[in-house]
Amino acid sequence: MSTHAKLALVCAASFAALAACDRHSPAAAGEGQVAVDADPSDAGPTTVEAEAAPKSADEAGDAAADGVQAPKPSSAEPGPTPTLATAEPGPVYAVINTQGIVRLDQSGAKLVLDKPERHISDMFIGPDDGVYVLDARSLRKIEGEALVEVERFSFDDVAPVDHAALAPDGTLWVVGSKGVGARVDGEWQMTPLAELRLDYNSAVEVAGDGTVWAIGSKAALYREGEQWLPTDVSKLGSVPLLLNPITSPRGPVYTTNGTKLTRLAKTGLDAIAIESEGLVSYTAGLDVAASGHAGLMTGACDLVRVDPRAPSELWRMPGSSYDCGTAEAMALDAKHRFWVASREGLSVVNVGRGVREYPAGSFPELVGRVSHMVVVGAGPELPKVPAVRTATLVGKVSIGGSGAAKAPIELCPTVRLYAEGSPCSAAKVKFSATTDAVGGFRFEGVPLGDYSVAVEVDGKWRWSSPPSFAAKLREGEEFDMGAVSLPKI
Repeated sequence: MSTHAKLALVCAASFAALAACDRHSPAAAGEGQVAVDADPSDAGPTTVEAEAAPKSADEAGDAAADGVQAPKPSSAEPGPTPTLATAEPGPVYAVINTQGIVRLDQSGAKLVLDKPERHISDMFIGPDDGVYVLDARSLRKIEGEALVEVERFSFDDVAPVDHAALAPDGTLWVVGSKGVGARVDGEWQMTPLAELRLDYNSAVEVAGDGTVWAIGSKAALYREGEQWLPTDVSKLGSVPLLLNPITSPRGPVYTTNGTKLTRLAKTGLDAIAIESEGLVSYTAGLDVAASGHAGLMTGACDLVRVDPRAPSELWRMPGSSYDCGTAEAMALDAKHRFWVASREGLSVVNVGRGVREYPAGSFPELVGRVSHMVVVGAGPELPKVPAVRTATLVGKVSIGGSGAAKAPIELCPTVRLYAEGSPCSAAKVKFSATTDAVGGFRFEGVPLGDYSVAVEVDGKWRWSSPPSFAAKLREGEEFDMGAVSLPKI
């Protein structure tokens, strides 16, 4: 799990006001209760909505097709930022199951890395616009279809490394086993996190002006000479929360507490309110495009985009407006398109709120949990939507150790705990059947992906979301999910 993801987990434990983190939250992995028939045709290729013309002045300024440049940088967003007219196209990179790396461009998806030495803990775009990949023992850079090692970390020095950032001058800063620091004259100079009163899952970021930041879930410090100095985070209340830290391209460092986008500064924080009606927490994803616009996402796939130089204008898109139930990763390109990976597939949302859907199974290379995603520059031209690949899923449901015989059963990517109807009634891709005499089930023509299982016993629904198994599925083949165990009620 990346440092960014670890910080996001603090939401539930450290900030009571965000207890209901996501409106209409999907079920988390595990078992529980819920209160549709199968329509295999839903598993087919999705329709593509027309890209609507931007309606507001903000959206008109964002439309790359119009060739309109983004607003000129102000003191709030230092340093040059690419405009929508000049940002170069680039690919999208995704990390699958913390292991494989997939490149997506107009030609489709291609596996760049499979079965690495260690799990990938982070992927980020450096100040040189290069894509960097971090694991506990090394930092590598994607060059073409190869990964070139930039730095190897030793257990005698800083390994395992949890987080890394590159300064504009090329200096590598890390958070590792011995704290936070950088290599100076060939030697690592580290400051223990405890000395800075930072939690173990802290991050390091380097702003465009070279300011180095060490960021924990409740505090942020900047480097001044040889000292680490704290910045004032009181604007976030008595229980501050700093999640998903990220550096704006050639600009400042941002974090979120779920209801505010915060920009770090030595004199304190600038906070932009992003909350909307209802209990919503934008902690599932934070990205800053090459244009300087920031995009945020909730676990239920709600999106918001803000230009920090014009923070009063917020662009929003509810997760219910496109095919996304359980968000996994998000990236924002310089055209201000959101690239959203979810259990339902890949969705590309443009400024006019038109959506290109790539359902689960469209790209076999993308099958599995997307742990990280970045997009270079303006992103690629959208590839065509391929035919969905399918497999057969079999298994056995047991409740309290006994087979759930002759029970209604549903299969869908995301179950809804508080939706009306059955757990999968709101899902676009869903299957239903009845278990056999020993609790067995069989679903054919299932798009490659991860699924939850819901069973109705004595008028009550119980559900289970097994660990990701999508990468084990093969087109046209049968996969045995094994025993799906549910608790007695």
